[in-house]
Amino acid sequence: MNIIGIYLAAGESRRMGRDKRYLPYHQLPLGSIALKEALESHLDHIIVVTRTEDSLDWLQCKSLPDKWSRVDCLHASEGQGFSIQCGLKKALEAKANAVMILLADQPFINREVINNLIESYKTEPGCFYIAAGKGQIPMPPVLFSSECFPYLQKLKGDQGARNIIRGELFTKGKIIDFHEPLLFFDVDTEEDYFTLQALE
Repeated sequence: MNIIGIYLAAGESRRMGRDKRYLPYHQLPLGSIALKEALESHLDHIIVVTRTEDSLDWLQCKSLPDKWSRVDCLHASEGQGFSIQCGLKKALEAKANAVMILLADQPFINREVINNLIESYKTEPGCFYIAAGKGQIPMPPVLFSSECFPYLQKLKGDQGARNIIRGELFTKGKIIDFHEPLLFFDVDTEEDYFTLQALE
């Protein structure tokens, strides 16, 4: 079973007003924190989706060069749906049986969460998806089986992967409640970053 992570790092940080991937937190740029955990997880490979002009200076997790690769998304500015499509195309070329969508602005996602989703999927391969969640509300990261690939390929604009789960596939997967309020905290605004710093 080949499970590939799609790490979405091509956003423009419009609400932040500056590139949030460079914001320091625990001696790492924000954009590298969840990626470091993904690289040390049981994912077979991670595809980092970036904008074409990205220098990758924010990426400080280069110690496992064989476990990650980069794909440029020409239409990243048009919304997350296009970034997902770019990552999925690369994953299909790598013969992925399933993909996990991860976000570059979630500093509390850790390898234990990622591995939990993977192990759950391996024991319940009939699930179309395995999602982290708060109660019955699915949150990223989300693992999608190959049955979901056609749905992911149709995402457009700012549609995220969660749009798929909220529709007809909702009853065909599983949501794991991790009971950790901070787990899904994401950094979108300056206020969010101030909150993050206050948690140190």
